[in-house]
Amino acid sequence: MAQMMSIDEAAQSIPDGSHVGVGGVLIDRKPIAMLAAIARHGARDLTVSSFLASFDVEILLAAGCLQRLRTGYVGFEHRGGAPLFRQAYAESAVDVEAHSELTYNAGLEAAATGLPFLPTRGAIGSDVPADLGFSMIDDPYGSGPILAVPASPLDIAVVHTHLADRRGVVATPTVATFLWDSDAGLARAADRVIVTAERVVDRIDEPGLLTGLDVDVVVAAPNGAAPLALPGSYAADEDTIADYLAADDHDAWVRTLIGAVE
Repeated sequence: MAQMMSIDEAAQSIPDGSHVGVGGVLIDRKPIAMLAAIARHGARDLTVSSFLASFDVEILLAAGCLQRLRTGYVGFEHRGGAPLFRQAYAESAVDVEAHSELTYNAGLEAAATGLPFLPTRGAIGSDVPADLGFSMIDDPYGSGPILAVPASPLDIAVVHTHLADRRGVVATPTVATFLWDSDAGLARAADRVIVTAERVVDRIDEPGLLTGLDVDVVVAAPNGAAPLALPGSYAADEDTIADYLAADDHDAWVRTLIGAVE
């Protein structure tokens, strides 16, 4: 049975040095309110897994929370790059593991199933395996060399949804957008799962994205993905994103966002 917490209580429960998986992709379903609370709490030395990142990484960089990032992309797609990430990467201020989709997900799947590694052909022929120090192994069934991606277990996963119940059941998204089910894989690779929800009800009876066995903490967080989008509930605030990308002082802009998102 999941535990109900306030957003500040949940943020304070995340120890320094944790490996935190952030749900959502690009500008959809990012748990912005929870990340802002983590930033206000002052967590330090976090390793973060966020496959397709945007404001989530910018928030944690501005607050000095982020030490290591496991990702495939950080930016705002056609709108522009992520200024604080670009600066931190150029200055080697954050340690970055740059993944392909298959290597990123293989690490999580190995962790979720209790395996030390998972074989995949993803990224073979690219620089990714060498850059990440991954090993090639011989397929015992004779198909040739295959990439062995080590497990990447998470201490905590944080995901946002439109609806959850007090037991920890997370409803299936109302709109099946790009990688709509990726939060389930992220959660199952984590020792502890925090779900923030637009609305929390006593009971959801139909099967959902996650069950009460998957979730440890439920937090009521209306507008918890804003200014980004929660498909089926609200769109991203394009003016706010444009204002951020055009800002003279991106660090100060994000710090204002952190303080404004309660």
